[in-house]
Amino acid sequence: FALQFNAKEYPYLVSTKIYEHPAMGLSTFSINCGGAIDALIKSHDIGISCKPDVMDIISKLPLMFEADNKVALKKYADMSSYKVRAAEYTKLINKLSLDE
Repeated sequence: FALQFNAKEYPYLVSTKIYEHPAMGLSTFSINCGGAIDALIKSHDIGISCKPDVMDIISKLPLMFEADNKVALKKYADMSSYKVRAAEYTKLINKLSLDE
């Protein structure tokens, strides 16, 4: 697994590591204060999210060794490719252009 930290001051900021780790087939062990990074990890089952609290980290660390989320990692990596993201933005731009 791969370790990822998120700053308390920017809980909405999503590190690029959250896309890079699944692309390499690695689960993410994220230490964060909630926000977007916590939501992404939980909703896509791409790792473990915990608070920057020693007891929370210690209690969740063993879960990483039990996790078998290779299918979820592959699915998330595939949907996070530049090609897929570019297609999503193209659809959005086209929709906004039509709505004007």
